[in-house]
Amino acid sequence: MAELETVARPYAEAVFRTALEQGSLGAVDDGLRMLAAIARDEQVRSIVLNPKVTSAQRKELFDSVAGARLDPVSKKLLSLLVDNHREVLIGSIAEQFDELKREHERVLRAHITSARPLRDWRRRLVG
Repeated sequence: MAELETVARPYAEAVFRTALEQGSLGAVDDGLRMLAAIARDEQVRSIVLNPKVTSAQRKELFDSVAGARLDPVSKKLLSLLVDNHREVLIGSIAEQFDELKREHERVLRAHITSARPLRDWRRRLVG
């Protein structure tokens, strides 16, 4: 797993820089999330991992599922990964891209532990 993250890091950083330059962080983040969800699907996974399936067929598979909802940067990354038989990196690239985006936007993740369900507190604050 750590090896996948190491190999995926340069891709995530390059895609992040490109998205930042083009002002398309949100669209690329959405595209990468979609690609990662598609790649996690068991049926898609079995097709992608089948050595008899060509790169063109794998690209067509992703394109048929994602359709026109993919931004140009995500499409180009997908094409590069498929051509180099590195589709397995999609999930890790998406995660690392998300972290880079969060750092850039200064968004922190928090873990909340509460004695009461949070919905009760929200009602008290809003109501």
